[in-house]
Amino acid sequence: QIDGKLDVLNAKVDKAGLAKQDGSKAELASQEQKILDLAQNRITANEISDELEISRSNASLKLNKLFDMGLLEKEQDGKTVYYQIKEIK
Repeated sequence: QIDGKLDVLNAKVDKAGLAKQDGSKAELASQEQKILDLAQNRITANEISDELEISRSNASLKLNKLFDMGLLEKEQDGKTVYYQIKEIK
């Protein structure tokens, strides 16, 4: 499922002419791939922070990056924001 999302992202990059000069495609960092694995179920920035041993703000930045890429959906419940893999339709 993640590979399919990366294929869609790479197609958008190609269409927008945003590929790197060497022609390489968009790739996720290992921490971002781990976040996607963890986000099979609802997860918060605090949980990511604990699991990856990174700061909460760094976890939040990575989650929002993946959200902006269209790979995650998010839902706010009070002050807590939950992230989960976005379903392909």
